[in-house]
Amino acid sequence: MVAGILLFNSIATAQEYSPYVKDFKAQAIDGKIYLSWTTRAGFTCTDIHIEVSRDSVQGFERKGTYFGICGDASEKDYTYVLDQPHYNTLNYLKLELGNYGYSYVISELVIYVQNEELILPHPATASSVIHFKNKTNDEVELVFYSPAGKLITTIKTIDEYIKLSDVILPRGFITYELRKNDSVPIRGKFLVL
Repeated sequence: MVAGILLFNSIATAQEYSPYVKDFKAQAIDGKIYLSWTTRAGFTCTDIHIEVSRDSVQGFERKGTYFGICGDASEKDYTYVLDQPHYNTLNYLKLELGNYGYSYVISELVIYVQNEELILPHPATASSVIHFKNKTNDEVELVFYSPAGKLITTIKTIDEYIKLSDVILPRGFITYELRKNDSVPIRGKFLVL
């Protein structure tokens, strides 16, 4: 007797997404990702799992669940706050909808300055950005020095970042001093390519 095996391929290709999800969006605020999406009419009773990866194709991990609501199959809006995304890198997000499949993949960059300042990418280029804490939008002064201690330039802002494309810096190691109000200046060094 020969046993027959029937295999079903349930892995979706890049173009096969669940038609039950629309308007899937993400926004990074203060080190968290705020998600929103809408499920189309007919979607009901199924848990929605939030999956996150640092890669757009693989390595997705379940980071949260929105438990299914039964009995109402009308179009519904959802929100979810992802408290611990991957910091200082792109987060790729998708929704797993049980038997209804997966949503399309979206991405959101989460910049979270855990210390006082962060330079991304580093070593620095013209596209790098210096991020720092300034939640009250006080005037901040950033002073750049050559390795010999010579003043290169000074820039002021009320934002929480400065784009290095706005500053002309020589190649090599640059020393900087971040000055806020009457607090002790923060000093550091970075490499410009």
